[in-house]
Amino acid sequence: MLKFFIILLFSCTLLHADDWYYGTGLDGEKKEFHGSENMHYRFLTAPARKGDYWERKLAKFEVQVADVAKRLKSETDQKKKYVLSDDLQKLRNNRARCLILLGRVSEAKKLLLDIEKKFPGESTIAENLATCYDLEGKPVKALAWINKAGERNSMSIYSNLWVYKKILEARIKVKEDKDYLSTNAVSGQDLDVTSAEVPFIEVKSMEHWSRRFKLGSAAKHIREQIQQRLQIEKTEKDPVIACLIEELASMYAISEVCEIAEPVYDLAIKYGHPRPEMVKSRKAQMQRLISSNKESMSYSRSFADNFSQSTKILIAAVSALLLLILFAWWNSERKGRAQ
Repeated sequence: MLKFFIILLFSCTLLHADDWYYGTGLDGEKKEFHGSENMHYRFLTAPARKGDYWERKLAKFEVQVADVAKRLKSETDQKKKYVLSDDLQKLRNNRARCLILLGRVSEAKKLLLDIEKKFPGESTIAENLATCYDLEGKPVKALAWINKAGERNSMSIYSNLWVYKKILEARIKVKEDKDYLSTNAVSGQDLDVTSAEVPFIEVKSMEHWSRRFKLGSAAKHIREQIQQRLQIEKTEKDPVIACLIEELASMYAISEVCEIAEPVYDLAIKYGHPRPEMVKSRKAQMQRLISSNKESMSYSRSFADNFSQSTKILIAAVSALLLLILFAWWNSERKGRAQ
């Protein structure tokens, strides 16, 4: 009964969810968007889980590894041994991930290399090894492993793995040329990283519309990868990540609204962007445009506004009917218990 009531309540409140607001485009005009102005900032700055959490996870995986290893040793059925062997390596990989998140990188790398030697070909092993080498300051080896991870997983083209590859490529370039970040985008996207302000892209052709769409799609993967890096690295001075954060903010300004982009620029400065004055100038640009829009963050419409009046009436009628059925059922149950 409780589950039914929760589902019904969710259905009724859905009409008031996912509100839309007016934001500000780079041309200073109002522009609709849904969500909140700091939703992406909150995602990026979500606090990392504390060490005791990963210690508990590590202990759990160590117990499970020992249990599966014991079962594997006594198992005689070959098919079951295959399954147990696969389970064992997955648990060992999870254990290695916990070690990485606890800062015990050398232990994690040793364990992962052992898994790779015995059971080569797993993309997640290659990706975790790339992280280990990256944390050790060896971007060339890390890039080799992240390339292997991509080759081993045919679905990687739909994931954010390409962003990590770009990060590693940038780390290598910075070692070769200390001024690399001054003129090149870490993300590899079509972005101006030298101007004091984010240039406005006018949507007058399919080419410009396509560029904005691609930037919006790339921003999702970049946001996810940055959040992962910040959770793992636990550092506040990483120029490559800082530049990528600035690029993400500029992507939001181009593909979304200034309100979303503005707080993200602060993170770029926090993590050591090599040109903080440029970042501050772009943040000031966002603030100036937002202040010129009197309707900034004013209510635009709710999810329910997307429905016609007849559809709203139908939904309300069905909801009322379900409530009546629920009440009748509850009443009959109550009377049955009383007898």
